[in-house]
Amino acid sequence: MIDGALMAKLLSATNPEKCLILPGDKDQLASIEAGSVFGDLCKTEGSGSVFDGHVIRLTKSWRFDPHKGIGLFSRSVMESEQGVYKTYQCIAGYLTQWGTVFAMTIKKSQGSEFDNVFVLLPDNRDVRILTLELLYTAVTRARSRVLVQASQDVLEETVRKRISRVSGLANRLKV
Repeated sequence: MIDGALMAKLLSATNPEKCLILPGDKDQLASIEAGSVFGDLCKTEGSGSVFDGHVIRLTKSWRFDPHKGIGLFSRSVMESEQGVYKTYQCIAGYLTQWGTVFAMTIKKSQGSEFDNVFVLLPDNRDVRILTLELLYTAVTRARSRVLVQASQDVLEETVRKRISRVSGLANRLKV
């Protein structure tokens, strides 16, 4: 979730003879400020950039079982396996009476974990911020249980859309 300006400051403050390790999840939301630096750095792997051979993707999730629950749901969202994420979808209108005890935006929740997460998506599928990355970030905030309330067409459109911000970094790193 690092933006271009902060990355530039970090690199200028880092000794060039030292190793810089940037852990993160490239599939989560990009920074609010300009650029999607971390995601772009990960995308350069194998494209003839100076980062070829230096990007390491960890595949074992220590948080979730990839074959059930949140692990299966979040993976199916990222891989657009509609049959799987439809199975986990909440029925529209399931919650008729509820009260907010603690609420925050998905963006604000990034980096945090909660035992239970409820994600309420709007009825309008044309909301620009509804993207695969937003849903993935929301779902992976839960430790043990997540409920997603959305209509089928809103959920399908959300999984179909990707964030389209580009930092230009990938092109500049090509050798």
